[in-house]
Order: sequence, then C-alpha cells, then structure tokens
Amino acid sequence: MLLAAAGIAHHSPGSVYVVSEIVVLEGTVTDYRFNNPHVRIHIDAVNEDGEVEDWIAEGGTPNVLLRNGWSSETFKPGDPIHIVGNPPRTEGTLFIHMLDVTVPDGSKLFAEDVRLDAANERRRSRQR
Repeated sequence: MLLAAAGIAHHSPGSVYVVSEIVVLEGTVTDYRFNNPHVRIHIDAVNEDGEVEDWIAEGGTPNVLLRNGWSSETFKPGDPIHIVGNPPRTEGTLFIHMLDVTVPDGSKLFAEDVRLDAANERRRSRQR
C-alpha cells in the first residue's frame, strides 16, 4: 500500500508543467532544498509590476543531479539565479520546472533527470 502511494505521488513533468513551452526566471535564491523526491529552489523574483514574488523551481532527483555537477552547496540564500524551464499548467501558480540553471560562477547546469528531447529521439529511433 505504501509503495502504491509513493508511485502516485511521483509525477511526470508533463502532468504539472507545459513542457512544450520555455520560460526564463531570474531572481535571488531564498532557500535551497537538495532533498528527494525533487530538488527545489525558492526564489524571490520581481514581476512586471515591480512586486517581489516567491517562486519555487523544481528540478530532478538529487541522485541524478549529483552526477550532473550539483551538490547540497550549489546555492545559498542571496545567490543570483537564472533558470530556463517550463511554466506551470495552472495559471497563477509560481512554479517553474527547471531545465538549465546558471549558477553563481556563471556556469550552467542541467537540472532534470532526463533531457526530454534526447529521450524522445531515443524512442523514435527504437520505433524505426
């Protein structure tokens, strides 16, 4: 029973985010959670009206992100952040699905478990 609940709780990015759209979010890190099931970064970002909004950026699992160069020390409160990702399906929610993140030293890190474009290409080539 517990395993069934865990399976339901884990979701595909496409169920929560519009994976066919790309957005950019810039702001300041307020909290960084390198925990399962997904790494999350809380960000203060200024909207078009000049108001500060508290966004949550969700990425892949810590285990996979460790292999992509992430660590529990990658971000700290006050760090500037630039995220390329997918917007939420529910309008008005302040979530972003991280794909690529620019870290404070200027380098970029991939932020998800699997690149959807690469996975789709592998799937297409198996069907040929």
